Amino acid sequence: MIVETIKDHVSSLGESPVWDSRAGRLYWIDYIEKKINYFLPEKNLLASYQLEVKPGCVAPTEFGNLLVGYEHEIGLFNLETLEMHSLFAPETGKDYNHFNDGKCDASGRFWIGSMTETQDWPGGALYKVEGKETCEKVLDQVTTSNGLVWSADTKTFYYIDSMAFSVVAFDFDIAKGIISNKRIVIDSRNEIGRLDGMTIDEEGFLWIAHWNGGQVSRWNPKTGKCVTRVFLPAYNVTSCCFGGKEWDVLYVTSAKVETDTHLLGKYPQSGQTFILNPGIHGLPTNFVKGM
Repeated sequence: MIVETIKDHVSSLGESPVWDSRAGRLYWIDYIEKKINYFLPEKNLLASYQLEVKPGCVAPTEFGNLLVGYEHEIGLFNLETLEMHSLFAPETGKDYNHFNDGKCDASGRFWIGSMTETQDWPGGALYKVEGKETCEKVLDQVTTSNGLVWSADTKTFYYIDSMAFSVVAFDFDIAKGIISNKRIVIDSRNEIGRLDGMTIDEEGFLWIAHWNGGQVSRWNPKTGKCVTRVFLPAYNVTSCCFGGKEWDVLYVTSAKVETDTHLLGKYPQSGQTFILNPGIHGLPTNFVKGM
């Protein structure tokens, strides 16, 4: 598989890639540098928005802005004024946590998880945001909340707590936004690295980034088996998403942080964002409603 990169841009900690089909634009964040990066393939344009806070994830909204999970809050970033407006602060006072990965379901709800800074105890949680009025805790006892996606028929929700070394599935009620019947579909205890961000393709297979693992892998959640591995010249691979006009481009983010001189010699493109053409299509991005 041919692997390219987005120019020579290097993120200290790139995460949360998401494709905005309306603008033909890829967004992703750099947690350490406090940036929202964006790339327009048709113009080969790469730029960023500098923030005053550390973002964990970003999602495009119905009205053309960005919903951002950052530090202990969830806010709306106005792309015209470049101002952040805090909406919810459900983790206020939890200095041992920060918001991490988040994504929007087919009904326009935003799901976002937190993680403990030390990643050695389950002090995080998963939340559900509906419009500007409601932010509800859905799960607790989470250590490192990461990848989350829904099946094409919206009946299954897949979720990763990296330190649980597994991918779990829940039955999903799209009308009510309720998850139930938790079960393990992938056991990753024997994998290289920890499972991080995730996306899903049109065949229902999960694409998962490996932190400390130098790869993105494709899994069949029905069998729990890995069917494809794409090894990358980046040690800490963080997340992935499908994009492009036909949803046939896989964008994969990575981090340079926690990569010493020895590892950089082996993984010289750590921190870059990769462009893959896996020969399969992904599912369209959902937009956060009411914002």
